[in-house]
Amino acid sequence: MGLLAISTFFYQLIGIWPIENNKSKLKHIFYRIYGNFLVIWVVVFNVFLALGFIKLIIKKESFGRLSNSLSILLTQLLMIVNITIFNQKKVAYLCQDIKIYEKNHLLNPRDPEISVIYEAILKKCKILNVFTLVTTYGTILLFIVVPLLLLYKTGPNFWKSDAPFMFELYVPFDRQNYYWFLIIANIVTAWLNAVIYITGQTTFYSLFMYGTLRFQILQLKIDKLSTCDEENLFATLKNLIIEHHNTINFIDILNEKISYAVMSTFMVNSIKLGSGVIGFMIDIKDLPFSMIYLTLMLADVYFLGWTCNGIQDQSFRVAERIYAIQWNNKGKAFKFMVQMMMMRAQRPTNIKIGPLGVMNMDTILSTLKTAYSVTTFLLKMR
Repeated sequence: MGLLAISTFFYQLIGIWPIENNKSKLKHIFYRIYGNFLVIWVVVFNVFLALGFIKLIIKKESFGRLSNSLSILLTQLLMIVNITIFNQKKVAYLCQDIKIYEKNHLLNPRDPEISVIYEAILKKCKILNVFTLVTTYGTILLFIVVPLLLLYKTGPNFWKSDAPFMFELYVPFDRQNYYWFLIIANIVTAWLNAVIYITGQTTFYSLFMYGTLRFQILQLKIDKLSTCDEENLFATLKNLIIEHHNTINFIDILNEKISYAVMSTFMVNSIKLGSGVIGFMIDIKDLPFSMIYLTLMLADVYFLGWTCNGIQDQSFRVAERIYAIQWNNKGKAFKFMVQMMMMRAQRPTNIKIGPLGVMNMDTILSTLKTAYSVTTFLLKMR
């Protein structure tokens, strides 16, 4: 089980993982139909969700219903933006390349110390991914079970009222006549939302941890320059410079593919935090659930910033490691190459939030500030 095992599984669930060429043509066709069906389902559902929000505005419904409907609608739309970016930028193909590199260079490396570093990163990645999996499905389970219990308690009269069932949907038919369809549609969409969210989060964690891993392996190889014989020293340093360049190039490619998805996630987290705060400010009965929800959201915000910060931190440490080798008594060409590598390593290698800046631990504070702005804006609408 590698770094991207969980991400791969959920990519396949939402129908955007590339099918292997040796698979039958029929499987290709059915998988494409399945993926397109999910896209159409999500788009149509969100159209009715948007119409439902407009209906609430026209009817001048309570602030609580309006803010809850708006936060769910925006969250849904931004998650769709994420998956669309992943699909358009072919992030799944990048994940495939990493899985191949992992199989060829990391699962059975010649150097046992590389294996130790890889296992440590893999363990952290698994913990983050499993945490995302458990907390997301736990939250979705509550999101499904609570309305079902209310429906069971109220009985058939529930559908005669204007009360929402899970989502604030506009429906152009009598809800009571098609209540089974509404129940199934809402549950399926809630499950699909969880799959989309988990796909995005686990992909972020795995890719960022892989970037951190590449820099840590590079540092290990730099440390071993002191044990290298004089005959191969220059060639080994040259290979390390190439590896350093390739690692930085990987982060650049990563930014080109997912920086706007990171920005979308940043916005989703801010909206969720803001709506969570408003939730228990409006109704004290929702305080326990809102506190759990906010705690989990803060954990997601922290983990995203922490994994991105790992890349920045480890890229800086390359300069420290290369400076620590015994290079003062070497030739001019060797000294020049060491200095060039140190100069490049002193420039930070970061994950970008689109055009908004870089994602690191400082961004956690920015997320909280944005969440506060969202909360203030929604409260002013009250």
